[in-house]
This record gives sequence, C-alpha cells and structure tokens, in this order.
Amino acid sequence: MAETINTGTILIKDGTFFPDALRFESEPCATGWRLVKNLDGYGLGRKIHEAGWTFFWLVKSGQPYSVLMDKRRYAEQSSES
Repeated sequence: MAETINTGTILIKDGTFFPDALRFESEPCATGWRLVKNLDGYGLGRKIHEAGWTFFWLVKSGQPYSVLMDKRRYAEQSSES
C-alpha cells in the first residue's frame, strides 16, 4: 500500500475500465482507490494520447467524473451523422 500521497499523485478508482492499449502500474492506496506508479500527469497524458484515446472531466450537479474516449471511434461516429 502506498504510504504517501503528494502533490501530483494520480489516483484511479478501483474497477475503472481502461482499454487494452492503455496499461500502467498501480498499487492499492486508500479503500477503493489505486495509486498510479512511475507516471505523473504528463506521462499518463502521453500514454493516453499514444493509445489513441482522449481524457477529460465533466461536472454535472457538483459531481465531477472523468471520461476516456477513443478518438478514432468518435471521429467515425461524427462523420456518419
């Protein structure tokens, strides 16, 4: 279990789905959360971009949540509209 959470530490909720192309090391941190190892925000952003995905935050009624989208699939869907 991770001993310290510092500024810039990335936490991922347990059970969060990631595509096969996007893998990274993590370890249990707090109940229900995992700490991403060996990556800062920029490093994780690069891995997401290299996998062809996009990450962004949405806020609805004070409840923030994140979304990870496959750019290729989104582009295909928007061109079909």
